[in-house]
Amino acid sequence: MAILGKITAEVLVDGQALQEYEDDGIENENPDLVVKYIEATSGANFHIRVSILDSFKITSDAISLEVHLDGILVEDVTLNDDEIGMPSSSFCHLFQGSESEVDGEWFRQPFYFRDILLGMFVCLEKNIMV
Repeated sequence: MAILGKITAEVLVDGQALQEYEDDGIENENPDLVVKYIEATSGANFHIRVSILDSFKITSDAISLEVHLDGILVEDVTLNDDEIGMPSSSFCHLFQGSESEVDGEWFRQPFYFRDILLGMFVCLEKNIMV
């Protein structure tokens, strides 16, 4: 489970959190960034569970959670402190897929692991997040 202070994030397949791995080769000097790796099975659907512990202190009127996959924002939610119930209880949000609207009708595309493409590429940004 990726832990950043009082906030945790997990990738789930069939309701079970995937094993996470460290990469000692990554030099992360940003205290606000946690880098973890998981083993993925191509084609498998997954969810992302974000938990905020009850001891987390909110310093604003709302919390915004975002999911970026392959560097693209695919889902986000903004919750005010009344919706979260802080500071009296912990909170959990489950991202189940990306939502989109087509002709006035909303659809949810589940998150899934794509085939891994091997080859040469140029990495322009080093921020890799779960």
